[in-house]
Amino acid sequence: MEVLNSKQDYQSSIKVGPWGGVGGAPWNYMANGGIVEITINHEGIINSLSFKSVCANKEEKCSRNFGLKRGKTTKLLQFKYNLWPQRKLHFELEMRFS
Repeated sequence: MEVLNSKQDYQSSIKVGPWGGVGGAPWNYMANGGIVEITINHEGIINSLSFKSVCANKEEKCSRNFGLKRGKTTKLLQFKYNLWPQRKLHFELEMRFS
């Protein structure tokens, strides 16, 4: 695990992928606030992702489901503290879903 010590470290992102088959199309999700929840549907591989964010006015927004809503297991990642805008959860993940 890499420890990020400077403000500049938080301003960059890491891009990984692509994974998946030849179908589908790249996608991105830009939250209007801090991401407080990520839902992962999987069964051996990740089938889909969705996100929940909280805007500055405390309104919750849920993203659409990216990928196919299938898989026997759902993993819910919840973040205890909404640190946005002081700290941003920033990642770029390229996946293609058929």
